[in-house]
Amino acid sequence: VWPGCEEEAILPLFDALNQQVYYFEVFNQGQKEFQCSVNADVSWVLPSASFLTVKTQERIYLDVNWKEVPEGYHKVEIEITGPGKLSIPVFMEVDNRLTLSQLPEKEFFLDMNGLVSMEAAHHMKAVDNEPVKWHEIPNLGRSGSSMLTLPVTTGPSKPGGDSPRMEYQFYARDTGLFVVSSYLSPTLNFHNDEGRSFAVSIDDETPLVVNMHKQSHELWDRWVSNNINVQNSVHHISKPGMHTLKCWRVDAGVVLQKIVIRKKGMIDPSYLGPPESIRITP
Repeated sequence: VWPGCEEEAILPLFDALNQQVYYFEVFNQGQKEFQCSVNADVSWVLPSASFLTVKTQERIYLDVNWKEVPEGYHKVEIEITGPGKLSIPVFMEVDNRLTLSQLPEKEFFLDMNGLVSMEAAHHMKAVDNEPVKWHEIPNLGRSGSSMLTLPVTTGPSKPGGDSPRMEYQFYARDTGLFVVSSYLSPTLNFHNDEGRSFAVSIDDETPLVVNMHKQSHELWDRWVSNNINVQNSVHHISKPGMHTLKCWRVDAGVVLQKIVIRKKGMIDPSYLGPPESIRITP
């Protein structure tokens, strides 16, 4: 809340690919209504109102006329001026360094602010290996459908090569360590006491095997009560651009609902996870 916060008032990144619209709110700390103005220092930023009367609280949306934005990265100041010459700057970061016309003509998920969210059933490729086949279970999931392999009586697979897997194409504009969160149905452990496993890899890295059952009984209780088991793995992306995430079948009985890729250190606090990212189709 400004004034009062020492940090700069800055909105999340606006970029030409996602073309986001964000907002801030002006609220009344007193009992009398007041008037305020909203002014951007560039003409291609479009506030939803430039002058308003605030009785309790008003929301101001900020849009961008992308046809007029110069190429490159820009930091724009929005000045909010209220009674008593009170002035509060709100900043926008606007990235116009990359447009859809510069991207490959293929199907992929687009990152937004270092995060990609994908429903499991929206894979670009599913590789079977007889007798193991991938199957979609409609509406089994918090926000979509789920994927699993059948038959469940088949023994484990070794990830890599032509082993059963699903592939997801995504575009990342950042580099470094990324956390892949796999949203799983809380399947019971069966066949043995070692737990059910799957594997995750990005591009040509060695698949990282993840055991979905090597946890405490308290966590199992939480998974069942929330009807979700989220398992994380950490991967390195060395260059920006197009990448392929592969989800490998290891054991039967692993039911995948959703995959979220986010830059390490980014907080993902929502109960259902972020909504699915924009999917570009040629």
